[in-house]
Amino acid sequence: MTTVPVDPDSSTSNTPLSVIDRAPVNGRHRLFITLIALAVFFDFFDLMLSGSVTAALLSSGWSTRELNVIFLSVTGVGGVISNLVSGTLADRFGRLRVFRGALLLLGLGTLACAAAPTMELLIVARFVASLGIAAVPGVGLTLMIELLPVAVRGRWVGISGVISKSSLFGAALAAYLLLPWGGWEWMFIIPGAGCVVLYFLTAVLPESPRWLATRGRHVAAREALSKMGIEEEGPIMAPPTPGLPSEATADGLFTATLARPLILGVVLAVGFNVATTGFLTWLPTLLLERQFSISNTLAYNLVMSLGIPLGGVVCTFFVDHISRKASIVGPAVVALLLAAAFPFTDGYTLLGVGFLLQVTLGALSSVIMGLYLPELYPTNVRARATSLSMAAVRLSMVFLPFLLLALINVAGVAGVMAVVGICLLAIVFVMLTLGIETSGKSLDRL
Repeated sequence: MTTVPVDPDSSTSNTPLSVIDRAPVNGRHRLFITLIALAVFFDFFDLMLSGSVTAALLSSGWSTRELNVIFLSVTGVGGVISNLVSGTLADRFGRLRVFRGALLLLGLGTLACAAAPTMELLIVARFVASLGIAAVPGVGLTLMIELLPVAVRGRWVGISGVISKSSLFGAALAAYLLLPWGGWEWMFIIPGAGCVVLYFLTAVLPESPRWLATRGRHVAAREALSKMGIEEEGPIMAPPTPGLPSEATADGLFTATLARPLILGVVLAVGFNVATTGFLTWLPTLLLERQFSISNTLAYNLVMSLGIPLGGVVCTFFVDHISRKASIVGPAVVALLLAAAFPFTDGYTLLGVGFLLQVTLGALSSVIMGLYLPELYPTNVRARATSLSMAAVRLSMVFLPFLLLALINVAGVAGVMAVVGICLLAIVFVMLTLGIETSGKSLDRL
């Protein structure tokens, strides 16, 4: 148990997160980070299996291109609903309860996908699963950053990203081993069962002490700190929300003060996820369009998918040492150049460019989605604001499959990569014009 003394020179020294900021990372931190990262791993595994499974079902004649588009779109519809509801619930009733409930819903819905006898019923089950698939990472990562010390927040989010982003490789490996033998059901059983098991394991997680204090639950905040292995001296105080107008402090979301971070968050989240989905989810289909066989498609997809977790590793070396603006703009520019080159490559060159593109996307994912997005907002609206950004992402996912299908039919791979490039340009532009620096700042001060 770590005892953290009061800092008499700090006016916010005994707010819950300032106590956490002064405490070293201990074994309980590592356990909690691992459990949340594993939950996001299975969530992303579930999300990323879409491209391989739909390509295999199309190749086998079990589905059609149109049904595949509907399958991808209902995931977006369910995600919009999930994000809008889960953020409000997490800010009102707590991060932990909503996180675990979404995890259970995702697990049961995904297991139902494995049992679907027709593509139509698979689509229905996918919609149910999507009500949890959008909430798990948004609420889970919000909880994670509220438990981490400021000095190593970026590093540990990056480390958790190595675990969670390995899901792309895991999904690609499972597809490579299972889909040629017709084992698409196991692609759903693996993440579904994993989520159900983790629902029970995550019972050991604490609620966010910072959130508890903002709700006036100071005894519960002290108990949550104790559950983290931290004992503080002095009373627990609610963290301040500097610069926020009274309506924001009273749980309002749409205020003039929050307009800039909300716009920034929405553009970054939508831009990154459209670019990533445009490349990753449709990569098997893009390779099939280039006349790759299904076995070669799955093999190339498997090798390239190693780049995403490697990007999380790369992120840990720079994210706490340079500004957030540099951490986002730099990888985005590199990814833009690689995306521009991808349509003009073939063979091993295509493999190398695709792999490096996934490395940069993996680094961007850790910084933007795992770290920067929840850092932008004060605690009392953090889950809702983050979820609003993700709801915009899911809404874009409803229409994205139809847009990309039309582009594939008209312009092939180049059309899809043009969308990826435009989104990366938007990320660079919005960070250079609206970017807010959060690096090295306590969440009490943001």
